[in-house]
Amino acid sequence: GLISLIFRRSDRELRLLTESNMKRRKIRWPWLYAGPILWFYGKIKRVQARIQLSYFNRVLRQINPDCVFIWNGYLMPFSLLRIAAEQQKLRCTYFENGYFPQTLQVDNVGINGWNSLPRHPEFFRNLDLDWDRLKLPDKLNNRPCKIKGRAANVDLTREYYFVPMQVPSDMQVLDLSPWIKSMESFYAVLLWLVKQDSGLRFIVKEHPSFKRKIAGSVEGHSRIVFANNDNTEVLIEGSKGVVTLNSTVGIEAIFKKKPVFQLGLSCYGIAGLVNMAGSREELLERIKFPSYPDPVLVDRYIRYVYSIYLVAGNLNSVEGPMVASRFLGKDSHSLCVREWQNRGADGV
Repeated sequence: GLISLIFRRSDRELRLLTESNMKRRKIRWPWLYAGPILWFYGKIKRVQARIQLSYFNRVLRQINPDCVFIWNGYLMPFSLLRIAAEQQKLRCTYFENGYFPQTLQVDNVGINGWNSLPRHPEFFRNLDLDWDRLKLPDKLNNRPCKIKGRAANVDLTREYYFVPMQVPSDMQVLDLSPWIKSMESFYAVLLWLVKQDSGLRFIVKEHPSFKRKIAGSVEGHSRIVFANNDNTEVLIEGSKGVVTLNSTVGIEAIFKKKPVFQLGLSCYGIAGLVNMAGSREELLERIKFPSYPDPVLVDRYIRYVYSIYLVAGNLNSVEGPMVASRFLGKDSHSLCVREWQNRGADGV
């Protein structure tokens, strides 16, 4: 059986998973995963994926669980566990870090841009809830910076738009960003914008979890400034708005009532919260004529996400009954979405 797995041809889904894994490796270590090494690594990963999928299928048949809990569900080997569960028609509940400190996403559909939060503003406007009793977060995420040195001459007194860059090998970019697939191409959009409009100025902060930075390797411009060591919250507060693919910084900016220009797919891509753009030309138009977040919608969205959708704690201190309630579809979020769908409204 092992020999058969080694020499069997991978199906399309497994090939896509291994290609995604290879792409992530190449983005992180381009000097290592190139040429013959990448080809050889791909061969190994395809065999490994077939063996791991076979193993997960065997274990699930032995255990026969009611549900499979999966962290993220995008990266291997967790994505293989997801496939095995789907093949055996088992329900999955996905876990991921939440959008605010000490919170988790626990979702029966997916995470981030794939989660079960409805994307229609009327869902939040029409919910019959005691909104004043729902809490707002008292602090935002403050990420430690892993990039050494400080950008020179960062002037926060002049008008600027803040651009938080993201981890280019993350699912947020590879799968949830339809038209921008790298931070270099993201920067190229900013460069095009400043050449079209002499009044635009951007302050860019590269993601603290990705050590390879593009500053110094791209065409410089006086109105695009890198501020990798500056505090994200300060940069949001001083900006005219935030341009993002789908970063959680977008939620933080919405919370602070800043115009958000979203270029990818996210759980906050809702009319009345953000300005969505599917091309650089559309982005330029949105920046020239921005819509500001609806204060009532912002307040309800943040209260709902923080107090109802997200689960308090982390993987070491998560509330078991809350997780069980979410899995069973008996929690407040599941009931609200079900009621919304029963009224014939759009779901996610």
